[in-house]
Amino acid sequence: MRIREAKEDDLIKIEYMMQIVWETTFRHFVPQKQIKIMQAEMHHVVAYQEQIGQGHHFLVAEESNKILGFVTYYEIDKGLKISKLYIDSQSQSSGIGRKLIRKVICLAQEKDLGFIELNVNRYNKALYFYRKLGFYIKESQDIPYHEYFLYDYLMRYDISSQEKYSLL
Repeated sequence: MRIREAKEDDLIKIEYMMQIVWETTFRHFVPQKQIKIMQAEMHHVVAYQEQIGQGHHFLVAEESNKILGFVTYYEIDKGLKISKLYIDSQSQSSGIGRKLIRKVICLAQEKDLGFIELNVNRYNKALYFYRKLGFYIKESQDIPYHEYFLYDYLMRYDISSQEKYSLL
């Protein structure tokens, strides 16, 4: 498996994967209508192209020309913000997410940045995954979104207090 920057033709593969992953991941704690709105606004090729134009970086984990997962991040003041981390449903719990996070940590270290932040839904089991990697809950956030709220934790990973990761 290798991790690389996403190319333009990867975006349609990412969109397809997201349709499946979102349905299986969020259907137990996010209303179906809200899932559809979020997919329509944020998880399609045009939205990804716009995000790239705004400075977001897409990294894909690939094996045998199949995208197994991806992470997106962008730079914020003195840190990086992970906006998406999703793994193909059949590849979850295989270490791909950990490798993608480690890659982002290495990139932050190379830029001499102090932290990485991300938002995670308070009911998402990924919360425990992030904690195992050294992220902690910085604050609870109730973010208005259309007629809904995103009930999130803002999580942070302090790079300065952690050992340097090698690139696997």
